[in-house]
Parts: sequence; C-alpha cells; structure tokens
Amino acid sequence: MDEFNHELFTSPTNYEEGILRERKSEVRYWTSQGKAEFIRNFIILANTARMLGKPAYLLLGIRDSLDESAQDICAIDEMYERQLQRGRNRTIAFEVIRRELSQIVRRYVEPRPIFEIRFDQVGKKVVGYIMIQPLTGRPFRAREFREGGNTHLYKGQCWIRSGESKDEISLQQLDPEDNRLCYCYAEVPCVLPSAWERYFAAVQERILLTWRNTMSPPPEEAYQELHDLSRVLLRGLKRQIPTRHSFFLRRY
Repeated sequence: MDEFNHELFTSPTNYEEGILRERKSEVRYWTSQGKAEFIRNFIILANTARMLGKPAYLLLGIRDSLDESAQDICAIDEMYERQLQRGRNRTIAFEVIRRELSQIVRRYVEPRPIFEIRFDQVGKKVVGYIMIQPLTGRPFRAREFREGGNTHLYKGQCWIRSGESKDEISLQQLDPEDNRLCYCYAEVPCVLPSAWERYFAAVQERILLTWRNTMSPPPEEAYQELHDLSRVLLRGLKRQIPTRHSFFLRRY
C-alpha cells in the first residue's frame, strides 16, 4: 500500500471541498443515520468520479466550513476513541475502522467499487481519507438498507454531485439503455441531457429578460428563432453522442 497522502490535509488546493472532494469531521457509521449518510456520500463521490474519469476523496477529520483552512482539521476523535476504549492500539484501531467501513461499502453499494481507506496523523490529530477510483462500468447505486425496523435506503437509489448540491438521480439518466446516450466517462466529462436542457432554458430566459427591458425590443420572429435555436443545439449535441464525443465537452 502506498504511503498516506498528507498533502490532502496540508495543501489548500487539496483539502478545499469541490466536486471530487467531500469533507467530514467523522463518520458515525455505528448508527443507522450515520451509516446511511456514509453510503450516500460514497455513492455520490463514486458516480462523480465515474463521470469525470478522476479519483474522488472523502476526507475524514476535517470540518466542512466556509473558511476551508488548515484550522478546520479536527481529527476523527469519536471514531478513533471507540477503538482505543476497547483496548486496541493505534495500528489495530486503524485496521478495524478500515475493515468496518469496507464491509459497509461492499454490503450496500453495487456494483463493487475500487477504493482505498487510509489513516494517519497530521500534527497531533488523527485523520483519514477514502480514495475512490473512477470506473466506467455501470453507475453505483444502493442496496436496501434496513435497520431498527426502518428502511433508510431503498434498492437502486442513486446520487451524484452537481456543483455544490448532491442530487438523487434516476439510474436511467446515468446509464441510459439508448446507446446513443452512453458517454465514454473516462474520456469525456459527462453532462446529462437534462442539465443541458436546464442550461439552455436559463440562457433563453436571460435573453428574453434583456429584450423585455430594452427600449427597442426585437420583432416577433426573433422570439421564435431564439426558441428554435436551443432545440437545434440540443439536436446537434445528441448527433455527436454516438461518436462518444460531445462537441461541447471534447477534451484536448
């Protein structure tokens, strides 16, 4: 196993939360709510890594704050102390936490992801991270999670990160049966068709607002041309999809 990547907690460009980074002070996976949240966050990051073709990281022991500074490192105190209270030393404590988190992922996330869980100290604080590798197969989704007489997650639930939000999304959108909509995720960052539709609608609305507020609005036919333009652009996008390269998204 490679060495612990301390730069994830010491370099601002690495510990800043982003689309491929999630910061958590700790994961209370021994509770039903904490376990469900962990599974959800794991699936979000795994699907985002799949779409962007880059590893994603769940950083443990660092607060999610507006400042996003090194002062946010708080350690995984409760996760770690629970093991020490059972008479385990540091090495065994790390191994037990790693094993318990891995068991949760393998039981409640499908298909099976490739990931690594690592722990170490930054200064005097115990921290850790989960690195999730990008896979280009089927999207990741939850298996049913029932505990304490309640259903916390349903079979097939699927999430992804979109900007700063975490959205539940249908499996069909991430893995459409129509081959024309199957993106090559490792080569091209995927933008869902529904996201393009929302984008064009927002652009159209801004143009219309500008026209309404101008002293000399354009003729009526200009409004119809604007409406038709977004439809033409979407058709053009879909024509490019069978080649597995969107002309909006091509990576050079």
